[in-house]
Amino acid sequence: MAPRSIRGRSSKHSRQVYTPESWISARNPAAAKAPLRTTNAYTLIFTGFTADDIAGAEEYLTAFKGYKLHHPTASSSHAVQFAYEIDADSGQLTRNLHMMLDRLGADGRVTFSTADKTFTVARTAAAEKSTAANLGR
Repeated sequence: MAPRSIRGRSSKHSRQVYTPESWISARNPAAAKAPLRTTNAYTLIFTGFTADDIAGAEEYLTAFKGYKLHHPTASSSHAVQFAYEIDADSGQLTRNLHMMLDRLGADGRVTFSTADKTFTVARTAAAEKSTAANLGR
C-alpha cells in the first residue's frame, strides 16, 4: 500500500506522509511497542482420568485465555492425548493446568517437556484411592 499524504490544517503547504505503521504509532504509541502474541502448539497427555474427568478438563481447556483450538490425537483406556493451541507460554499453561486440577478436585502432577512441547497431566494414585473410597468401592 502506497503512503498517502495528509495535509496539515495550519498551512495548506505543509504535508506529512503517513504509512500504516506510523499512523498506528502516532495514534497509540503503546500499540507500536507491544509484541505480537504468537500461537504456541503443545501436546497434552492426560493419564489416570475417567471419561467424565476428561470431559470436565476439556471445558477448562477451551476456557483458558488465549485458547485457539484442540483436538484428540490418541486415546486408550488409561490415557488421552490432545493437540492444543493457545496464545500463552508454557509457564502460563502450567499454572492453568494446576488450577484446572484444583477446580476438578483431582490430585495430580503436571510436567512439561521442552524438547517436544508436551505436557503430561497425571492423576496420582492417592486421588484414585480417595475417589474409590468416596464411591464405596
